[in-house]
Formats: sequence, structure tokens, C-alpha cells
Amino acid sequence: MKNIALAMVLLIFFVGETLFADDIVFPQGAERELTAKDFFQNTQDDIKYNEIWRYNFVFNNGTKVFLSYSIMDVPLLGTNCGINISFYNYGGKNYQVGREYSEDCFVQSKGSDTGIQIRTRSENNVFFMAGLPGDGHRVVFKTSKKQGFLLDLRFSNPLLGKVVGDGVFKIGRQKIGLYVHIPEGRVKGVVGIGKDIIKVEGSGYMEHLRHTKPPLDLAAYSLLLYGKDAPYAGNIFVGSKKDGSFPFGYIIDKQTRKILFPNEVKSGNNNFLNNIKFLNDIHITWRNSPRMVTIQNLLEHQCFSFLSTMDGWASKQAIRLFMGGEMMSLRGVSHVNLQPTHFCLFFIK
Repeated sequence: MKNIALAMVLLIFFVGETLFADDIVFPQGAERELTAKDFFQNTQDDIKYNEIWRYNFVFNNGTKVFLSYSIMDVPLLGTNCGINISFYNYGGKNYQVGREYSEDCFVQSKGSDTGIQIRTRSENNVFFMAGLPGDGHRVVFKTSKKQGFLLDLRFSNPLLGKVVGDGVFKIGRQKIGLYVHIPEGRVKGVVGIGKDIIKVEGSGYMEHLRHTKPPLDLAAYSLLLYGKDAPYAGNIFVGSKKDGSFPFGYIIDKQTRKILFPNEVKSGNNNFLNNIKFLNDIHITWRNSPRMVTIQNLLEHQCFSFLSTMDGWASKQAIRLFMGGEMMSLRGVSHVNLQPTHFCLFFIK
């Protein structure tokens, strides 16, 4: 069983730890610019991390694309690298596909051809992130699987992110590193499904996540904010579904480029995760700022199951039966302090 999508779901459901406020230690130090070390896979520490590089794109024609690269070490399955892509509102329809490969296909280059590549033996399957996140950073996903999928985009004039210290949150015995490399940047290129290939322009968001244990095994849900008109961008994990306590992660104020660490997350309906149509106000207060962020009018566009990219009916049913649920991403648009903002909310259903 080599399916990385299955591996990701298995990781999410490992036995969790009881989370208390004293268990969370935020990154220490000053705010700093992100470097190549924050982009590449961490191979220097004694601790082995599972890592995800996540991109969210919103195009001017109304289409959204969600793309992630990952490398994960899963007990019994070993280490695999994978790529997952989903299209929202492409010609009025939604599409998704996932690919998975052995660890030796994951290649990092730190010379003149700086980037990360999942190297395959077929010209019909091409996956890479070229250059460091910033101006000119290029992302490519090409596969002939199913009807065929293509994404080839390049960032221009992006707002660059920051991080505090080493970017690592210590939650009990576990560590989670979050690096918001591109809070927002213009993107241009082509996307396509089958022979229907179109030129696109829009905006993109990019983050890199490292973890010794899956974040959703340590938190009830995470909320990612992004978009061209969004005043803030970043990812917040909330440790308690009941009352919004024990949050970690960070967002960036796009006007000032300052980092905001969450103190408390409250919803108009504290049990909103038990009802998929939770569309109530969310209020976030901060550890390092007196301001409050209010997220209103959350409109669901798509509820995406990560199991949908898995192959094999038997595997899907076994996971649902054994785990009692599945990892979901609720995607849509909202208003943050009255400004249009896209969101992704990750949780276990």
C-alpha cells in the first residue's frame, strides 16, 4: 500500500494527546525574513519531520486550484512523497487527482537550478517547485492520470512572508514548524484538464509545514486565510473544538507585514464543527496585538474529502470503518474585518 493520500489520512488519526495551555510553547526570538533553509526539507536536525508545501490559487475567471506537495514517513508504509491537486469551478465543475512515489523520487537542488522536484521516469508526469519562494517562483504539476491535469504558474512581485525565530511551535513532546512564505502574490500561467488548457492570471498563497505529529492530531481544526483582497494571510490551529482555546500558528498583517499570534478563537456557534453549515461569526484575539479580527459571512463553496484522491474502493471503506471518519477541507469565501477573504478550514468529520 503506497498511496500517500492514505498515508496522510492514517497520520491524521493516530491517537492524540491531551492539550493544555502550558503545553504550547510559541517560537522564540525576533521576526525575520524567510530563507532557503525554511523552504527545503529539513534534513539537518536529529528529528525527522513530515513536510507539506501548500499552494492556494484564485484566478480572475473564478476558478480556484489547491495544490500540495508532501513527504511523509508512515509506520508500516515507509517514506513516500506525494502530490495532490484539486480544481474548484473549472468550467463549472470540480476535479481532483493525487499521485504518489517512493522517497528516492524526492530531489532537492540548491545550486543554479534551485528547487524541489518529484522526479519520475515519464515525461507525462512532471512535478516541481522551481526557485525559492519569491519573484519568479514557478510551480508545475503535470500528469496523464485520469483525463490529464496541468498547472504551470509563476509568481510575480509577491508580498514575502516572515517568521519568528525558528518558526517551531512545541506542543507537549511534538513540534510543528509553520512558514508562510508568500502571503499573497500575483500568478500567471496555464492550467488545464484533458485537452482544455487555458491561460490564467490571479493571486496565490504558499506555506510550508513541518511536523513530528500531524497538526490535526493536536488540534480540533485549522483555519487558513488568504486572497488578493484579504487583510491577513496565514494558518491558525485551534486546540479545543469546544471553546476555541489553545490556538497556535500565525497570520501576517499584509499591510504592515507583522506577525500575529492567536490568543483565543471564538465562534458564534461553539459547536460549529458538528454542523457543516457553521456559517457564523468567528472572532480572534491575539497574544501580541490588542486588535480583534472578525470573520463574517462565511460562504461555503466546496467541502473536499482527501479520501477522494485515493484509489481503491476497499481502501476507502476500510479507512472510514477503522477511523470512523475522514479528513475534510471546507473551502469558501468570507469577510475579514469587512474585506473579502478566502478560507480553508481543515477538520475531521
